[in-house]
Amino acid sequence: MAVHRYWRWLCTACNSGAIVGLSEIQMLDSGFVDRFHATYGTVTGSSYYAPESLTVAKSCDDDITTEWASSGATTPSAGTPEWLKIDFGAVTQYDLSILTIRNRDGGTYATGQAPKDFKLQYSDDDSAWSDVFAITAQTGWTRYGEKRYFNASGTSEMSPPPPPSAAVGTTKRLWRVRPSAVDGGTVMSMAEMQMRILLGGADQCAGGTPYAGNFLEGAIADVFDDNATSYCGGGSPKDWFGYLFASSKDIIQITIAARETSNFNQTPKDFVVEYWDDGSWVTASTVTGSSGWTSGLVRTFTFGSDPVASGRPLVFVCT
Repeated sequence: MAVHRYWRWLCTACNSGAIVGLSEIQMLDSGFVDRFHATYGTVTGSSYYAPESLTVAKSCDDDITTEWASSGATTPSAGTPEWLKIDFGAVTQYDLSILTIRNRDGGTYATGQAPKDFKLQYSDDDSAWSDVFAITAQTGWTRYGEKRYFNASGTSEMSPPPPPSAAVGTTKRLWRVRPSAVDGGTVMSMAEMQMRILLGGADQCAGGTPYAGNFLEGAIADVFDDNATSYCGGGSPKDWFGYLFASSKDIIQITIAARETSNFNQTPKDFVVEYWDDGSWVTASTVTGSSGWTSGLVRTFTFGSDPVASGRPLVFVCT
């Protein structure tokens, strides 16, 4: 595709009720940079819910605690859609290909107000609009703060989802644990994670940047702070935690520590360890059936050989 001046998210149905709402929306380019932000252009919307000041700006303020919702004057439909739009201006324009939506966090209304049918569109004159892709039947938003990824394939959970833009163009700098199931809980969380380049060696997660696909509780830095009493909780069983190192790392071993509470069943049971290889995700290890987590339990997962041990010479002594 080519670059365009105007881009918008057009919602034609929510799950129930007369209002559509969300916590954050992103429109990403091929480098996985979110361009739907006042930093890049002028953001506007069809309406907002005035009684609670759920303004358009709160849909793209990088604050998961703030929310946008439509006014409720009309129910989102093909004839009366609600939309969020950015005008990049006449000079610098963009080509966008990925959409992310994070559901509202609080209240029993949040799941019903989640978007169901919507499109990513572009225009060059703010009048004639073309679809990049259309998404339908997005039901089952049962977890507050759930984040879903969408692209032209129409998937509601891109598998695997894209990396942070800071990792683009790098090899083996970003490593992550991406679960597909947890040990009985409804969301994913953990107390600690370490990544090693030597078996039983030092934790390498220092001097870089921790990342998460999504989180609701705590902070992603709490997973790498060597403090078992702190933790980070995701918004779904499939949210990932990872670390972007200052330089390339050959990780061969990780450890995961469960939370020291009754929520230890939120620890990943089935997951992959993968790294970003300058354009695609590479699976380094696949773990299944890691069940039976208990409070504060620490497990070690090895998927490579120790480069120091494997490099040692063998000495034979003839007697």
